[in-house]
Amino acid sequence: VVPVPRSARLASGVKVRLPHFLLYALMGFVALVMLAPALWMVSTSLKPESDITQAVPRWIPQHPTLEHYVKLFSDRSFPVARWFFNSFFVVTMATIGILVIASMAAFAFARLRFWGREPLFYLLLATLLIPGQVSLIPVFLIVQKLGLFNTYLGLFLPGLGNAFGVFLLRSFFARVPRELEEAAILDGASVPTIYLRVGL
Repeated sequence: VVPVPRSARLASGVKVRLPHFLLYALMGFVALVMLAPALWMVSTSLKPESDITQAVPRWIPQHPTLEHYVKLFSDRSFPVARWFFNSFFVVTMATIGILVIASMAAFAFARLRFWGREPLFYLLLATLLIPGQVSLIPVFLIVQKLGLFNTYLGLFLPGLGNAFGVFLLRSFFARVPRELEEAAILDGASVPTIYLRVGL
């Protein structure tokens, strides 16, 4: 093996290695910048209303107070427990629904052979290019026409057609060895059984 001269190694592109303390200082600075909005929110929540509207904002409250938290948790007009339940319930139902629907669609796209499979999959992927703001008003009108306005179902039902979930799970199902599926077929397993017992 012919040794490469040091000058050639440098000319070919050397990875610049920062000292550890500089690297940690840089990461700390970036983390602080990312945390700044959350820290500002906490700081503002501890200020009285007169300090919040000051012309010159201050990071550290001059007259810290917990009055906003006391009002939030004691005033009956702020049903905090209900808000937490609503968020938890809607997120849970949406997650379960997306996993069920996206996994079934992904399994069909990855394992089943049917006419128009590839064009349909690419059409599904194309929906990822549509910004959410474009479909916001049409989805709202559809939910309203279906009588689901101001209901839990109206909150999580429109999000169940998640193209990204189908794309992600399809690539997973495509990597499952074909031999496992063939062995299940030899054992007399149906497509739903293969989906449940082999795929999932």
